[in-house]
Amino acid sequence: MARTLLEAVLRRAILQGGSIGYNPDMYDYGFADNIPPSEEFNNKLRQYGTLRYSSDRYLFGCDTWTSFTIDDRGRQYIKELDRQKDGPLKIKKILRFFFNSFLLGFCLPIVIALGIEVGLACFICNIDASDSYSWISGVFHGLFIVPNFIRHLFSADILYFAEYHTTAYTIFYWLTAILFILPPQIKGLFTLIIDLIRDWILNKC
Repeated sequence: MARTLLEAVLRRAILQGGSIGYNPDMYDYGFADNIPPSEEFNNKLRQYGTLRYSSDRYLFGCDTWTSFTIDDRGRQYIKELDRQKDGPLKIKKILRFFFNSFLLGFCLPIVIALGIEVGLACFICNIDASDSYSWISGVFHGLFIVPNFIRHLFSADILYFAEYHTTAYTIFYWLTAILFILPPQIKGLFTLIIDLIRDWILNKC
């Protein structure tokens, strides 16, 4: 986020390939043909690039510039600001990336999704250690293998696989888990990891 108008204009010029127009770019900062930036600000811009004026500006009583093109001085100025902001070895940039992309973009969606699944399992899929289960229960329990396994990690009394069951229960339990539950969740995990790596690469460029 730009801290000053000068920084904002320079960054905008870089993002747009090196140049911005007075209209509409400077209009976004509250300026207009009859509300020009101060000459002091224009002089600062000239230190980092070139201002171009219309040849007939005086004819229409308008003395605002028409475009600004940033040069190497401006690009170097922004690079220096980024170095100051990111700190030695870009530690601050790494921390911002870790918080924004990893914690918020990677961990938070997983935690929310698992939280919903665990809450749902608490209400509709509690496995009784003393009951015997058949194949239809194997399908149902297989659907909740992940949230019930997480619950089991916190309490050994909570089961994710029935102790007493038929052979058909075991078959349908693992068929359901392997075919319908685990692949999408694993695929989603790998997708998030790939997105995380891509964001890291884009942030480094």
